[in-house]
Amino acid sequence: MFPVFAGAILSSIIVSFALYHGKAEVSSFANPEGLIVVFGGTLAVLITTSNLGEIKKFAMLFKRLLFKTSSQRKLKEKLLETAKMIEKGLVPKPTGIVFLDRALDWYTAGVKGEQLERLLLDGAKIEIELIYHSTQLFSNLSKYPPALGMVGTVIGIIGIFGGLGTADGQRTIGAHLAVAMSATLYGLILANFVISPISELLQQAAQLEEVELNMIVDTILMLSDRESSFFIQEKIGLYDAA
Repeated sequence: MFPVFAGAILSSIIVSFALYHGKAEVSSFANPEGLIVVFGGTLAVLITTSNLGEIKKFAMLFKRLLFKTSSQRKLKEKLLETAKMIEKGLVPKPTGIVFLDRALDWYTAGVKGEQLERLLLDGAKIEIELIYHSTQLFSNLSKYPPALGMVGTVIGIIGIFGGLGTADGQRTIGAHLAVAMSATLYGLILANFVISPISELLQQAAQLEEVELNMIVDTILMLSDRESSFFIQEKIGLYDAA
């Protein structure tokens, strides 16, 4: 969790330092219209290109990345607890982990051998593909803020040209141009300091999710082969937090 917050703080300091030493007044960077166009437009694109389930997937992956160590530890504990219950001849309790509970349903229903392995591998493959599809959708979002920033800039410049015929318009052209260009700045900051880093983090979370799915598949297959809980504990202990 610390690297995420440290990176966010460092990025904020870098941007603030650059703005402060730009020798321009803070008011020059204030552009409510540009903020609406860039941030509102990016949100609109996200809603248009994604469904509610995929947006929830983004949030889940980001949360999993922040707490990746505890997440994997919890999964290992659930897998070991399940292995010990089955070893004692008890019916395993629901774990609250969707894919693991589904895999246990297949196991307790009597699916064995090649059929169980095919179900597990195909199920994990589908889950992994859905996860990476969601992360790719968010990654593609980074190309929109700069373009939306240019839209805000063009709107501002059109306003400047419209006022050139007046004395007041000519007097304030510099300030108006600064406001217009700030929309492009918003787009670049949003794309390069927010969306792109988050996309990289989501990719890491997706890789972690893939590791955990493979851990579940291995464990269920070992249970099907009647491996001891000690062996299962040692095998899943080989997985380290990504």
